[in-house]
Amino acid sequence: MSEEKTLCKNCAEPLHGAYCSNCGQKLITKRYTVLDSIHMVFNQVFNLERGIMFTLKELLVSPQKVTLDYINGVTIKYFHPFRFLLVFASISAVLNYYFQSTDMVNEYFGLSGDQTEDTKKVGDIVNQNLTLIILAAIPIFSFFTKLFYRKRDFNYTEHLIINAYANGLSSALGLITYIFYAIPSLVSVGIFLSSFLTFFVAGYVFSKTMKENYFLSLFKYLFAFSLSLISLMFVGAIIGIAYKMITKI
Repeated sequence: MSEEKTLCKNCAEPLHGAYCSNCGQKLITKRYTVLDSIHMVFNQVFNLERGIMFTLKELLVSPQKVTLDYINGVTIKYFHPFRFLLVFASISAVLNYYFQSTDMVNEYFGLSGDQTEDTKKVGDIVNQNLTLIILAAIPIFSFFTKLFYRKRDFNYTEHLIINAYANGLSSALGLITYIFYAIPSLVSVGIFLSSFLTFFVAGYVFSKTMKENYFLSLFKYLFAFSLSLISLMFVGAIIGIAYKMITKI
């Protein structure tokens, strides 16, 4: 009698080892336990050979290696760029919601009266939807970075990848600034550092990836960011007007 073959549970191909040669599915023969779930989480987050922490470390040391590797098809050892951004943007959004009140921001920028009330409404919406706003901004950023960074001939999708990693790294490093939000007298320091890190890190990633002078790259990013911000405000204004019109019907 021929030996019964073990089939892949995902694609039904015969297995010749611990992983399916057709789809990459791992052979799992036992039922999941709580310890298995905990192990999977820690493996994804703290895996120093791939995982999110490995990707974070590599982006800090050599961002051009991560971005160019991923663009050139070396993907398995890096955390997916959009998942990377989503994780840190979500953590940042939660901390932002609990630590950075709109009143603190208004006081920092010297806003008062009716202007403060209007800004508070907008700020509340931003705080509640920060992750979605960051993710929605990436396609707009990518349009403008492709427009201004022409030294390397990256297409639009490749700019999406670079921006996802750059903004994910900014969000990750920006988490340390929330320490200052817990101390009322240091809120202004936290806001300043957060803004500084956003531009400094993005300029760093783009200068390395594009192989150009840091300050030139930073200037281009600031210009692209400004145009992206104007575009987002324009889109937000249209959505706000449309919402008011619909609610009045």
